[in-house]
Amino acid sequence: MVKILLDYGADPNRTIVNNKYLLQFAKESGLTEIAELLKMLEQKRANEVRYTINKAGF
Repeated sequence: MVKILLDYGADPNRTIVNNKYLLQFAKESGLTEIAELLKMLEQKRANEVRYTINKAGF
């Protein structure tokens, strides 16, 4: 379910409970599979940004 929401644009950097981000909440709640999925998405997006910046010549 989480993967589907993320695939459709849910923001993993949005705060949810007690001003915690989804990744932080997942880790602290023992939701390791969700935490790993969020971490992979975060890394993928960071790589896409780096690629775009490098391609643009910055």
